[in-house]
Amino acid sequence: MKRLGVLVAILLSATAVSCDLFSDDNDDLSLGEPIPGTEQHVEGDDDTPVLQFNAYPRISPDGKTLAYRWFDGTLGGSIYLRDLASSEVRFLVQGIQFDWSPDSRWLVFASSGHNLGKITREGDSLFQLTHGGGRLDPSWSPDGGTIAHYVETGDEHTAGIATVTSDGEVGPRLFLGGMPDWFPDGRLFASLGRIDAFLVYDWPTARLDTITGIPDQVRGPQVSLDGKRITFWARGIWICNSDGSGLRLIIRDDASKWGRGDNPEFRVGAPSWHPDGRHIIFEHLRIAETTYRAVGRVVAGSYSIRMVDVGAP
Repeated sequence: MKRLGVLVAILLSATAVSCDLFSDDNDDLSLGEPIPGTEQHVEGDDDTPVLQFNAYPRISPDGKTLAYRWFDGTLGGSIYLRDLASSEVRFLVQGIQFDWSPDSRWLVFASSGHNLGKITREGDSLFQLTHGGGRLDPSWSPDGGTIAHYVETGDEHTAGIATVTSDGEVGPRLFLGGMPDWFPDGRLFASLGRIDAFLVYDWPTARLDTITGIPDQVRGPQVSLDGKRITFWARGIWICNSDGSGLRLIIRDDASKWGRGDNPEFRVGAPSWHPDGRHIIFEHLRIAETTYRAVGRVVAGSYSIRMVDVGAP
């Protein structure tokens, strides 16, 4: 995203809330427990470069179903559903990003063509919500009527967070930012990516506040269903309270060793909240061997989707 100019105006006009960083020693390297049936052996061939591992795991609000993406040779990947009681797995739809509806009946997804669609968890009633491309990172509102998403236009004046109704009525861009989510009261939450701040947008008043002091290079921030805490990836998995206080590094990502010429032992990423508000779901790649080929870094080891208890708010 281009952020110069408009971003400066946003940060100067928004109300800032500080967030104290804990030291690097304040992490818990307990790696949680794998969700049964999600463990896979990674062979380390050209089909498994490091960038392939981004399953985007999300548990439905009713706690019954795990949705995740896997690169299985289809264009952009495929979305699968795993029943957490029976461990039954089935293909749902081709897509690259997704979110559950608040009633757990639907998923909204971004296609490989960067349009949004929705589909029931049973795999029927497929409906295209947007046309023309450039729409990613969908997030369903708590009332079920609106889907926030990122619009990529190549122009800082028109790119950013926009909405579409669950019936396909597209709204205007609201503000500059990416990777949106919602608070239970209907406020929109977004990341500034490489900038160390979150944005909170109040829809009725169009007031834009900032939460500052978080790490930079943030990816995939998500608000818990009760609205009390936020989790995100920034060279590790973090949590903080909804006002930015209580920042805590839960699991460090070992990938920084690559930058020092060493090989990491594991990667973690794509955190999201369990509906219970005290567990985080994330993906974990245990690395036994790293090689370098035309497709990039290729690893051998084991992969799983895990759950870690971070305690009550």
